[in-house]
Amino acid sequence: MIKTVIIFLRDLLPVFILFAYLQSLYPAFFKIKMSSVWKGLGAALVVISVKPLLELSNDWFDGTGPEWVSICLILVVVTGMLLLTSALNRYRPAVIWTTIICFTGLKFSSFLLYFSVEMTTSDSLGALIVSSVMGLGICVSFYILWSFVLNEVYGFKPAFVGACISMFVAGQAAKVVNHLHQIDAISIGSNRLGSVEHYISEQSELGHILKALVGFESVPSQLFIVVYVLTAIAVFTNFYRNKI
Repeated sequence: MIKTVIIFLRDLLPVFILFAYLQSLYPAFFKIKMSSVWKGLGAALVVISVKPLLELSNDWFDGTGPEWVSICLILVVVTGMLLLTSALNRYRPAVIWTTIICFTGLKFSSFLLYFSVEMTTSDSLGALIVSSVMGLGICVSFYILWSFVLNEVYGFKPAFVGACISMFVAGQAAKVVNHLHQIDAISIGSNRLGSVEHYISEQSELGHILKALVGFESVPSQLFIVVYVLTAIAVFTNFYRNKI
């Protein structure tokens, strides 16, 4: 049961957090209109197609295709968030849709992969349903609570919201380093700086929440830290300079 809840926290909670950030920055975009419903349905179809794309890419680049596809999607999301924290107006809706589709597609495909395995290995369908409801409930509750905090704080302390968004985007960008090290595409900066595993386990519920919020890594590499810091500075500078 706990394993299923953790799958929700690891793969779906970041999507809810992204929605909370975008909703706090651009509330008008999330007002429900009929045209938005059709766009949402179209976006859902594109999101669902990411999983077959990852499966198709298994034979690409000597079996490292899924990692390269993930890297490309992450870079699109990071670029989108950089644009959304700049003085972008004309193409903002398109960038928001692209960011949402790429990020949701990446996370949802990973969720479907592990959840389908969990369904086949679970001894009790009832326990799986209960744990799924719990996992989804935690994600939705966290989204509501975090959205409330962001909306309340944004009016008098926008720098706090900017810092949170910066760390979230930096955490996603730094995952590119993990992918590149995983497939041995690069070796630079692979040395580990230390470990906080004995304080906060990356595989615990708190570890997954921190990972979703700020890209927490219990044993970060040197290059991971460099990319994280540079990305966070770039996003926060964009946010503060343009007073989004």
